[in-house]
Amino acid sequence: MRYGFYSPFYNEKVVEFAGITGFDCMEIRAEPDSDLDIDLLGEDGIKSVTETFRQNGVRVGTVCCSLNLLDGDLGKREKNIGYMKRMIKSVRKFGTDIITTNVWGNRQITPEENIPLFRKVYSEIAAMAEAEGVRIGFENCPHFVGYPVPVGNIGYCPEMWEVLFNEVPSENLGLEFDPSHLVWLGIDYIRALREFGNKVFACHAKDTEILAHNL
Repeated sequence: MRYGFYSPFYNEKVVEFAGITGFDCMEIRAEPDSDLDIDLLGEDGIKSVTETFRQNGVRVGTVCCSLNLLDGDLGKREKNIGYMKRMIKSVRKFGTDIITTNVWGNRQITPEENIPLFRKVYSEIAAMAEAEGVRIGFENCPHFVGYPVPVGNIGYCPEMWEVLFNEVPSENLGLEFDPSHLVWLGIDYIRALREFGNKVFACHAKDTEILAHNL
């Protein structure tokens, strides 16, 4: 097992800090308009990034590319799918085979109503990941916004994981497992891990405390 941390931004000082403090790896963010936008980096840029990691004795553990592939806006959806496909073909150049993401859906409809489009889009994404030897891990934060509580990430709980993995049965689709979100949702994270342990590609960890008097 390797221990690392997530950084939403990238520079040499962050990687140097990871090495000095004894971390094994980092989760880097490589989305459009980020510091590691692969369309802007190009081959030489990716080589420079990986060389910085090598010099500091740190690895790229996972690459975060959290885009809405089910966006209700067809133009945005196609743009995001295109970038994700390019990421699938590029991620191994960073020295890892794991892309982490959220299964963002259309907030105007229920998670269940997003499933037909999920099946259509992610069947193609999974097939490409299999061909490239790449794994895609779904982070499980629901990203609730407002009230009533429309769900941003439809892959937020064990019930939905079962549906998603049944709809697109691929060994290359799995989880970036974060028990903290299950705790505040009142879900048994130990049972969830037992039932979906073979689908866990990476983990997030953080302290979580339920303050009952604030609920």
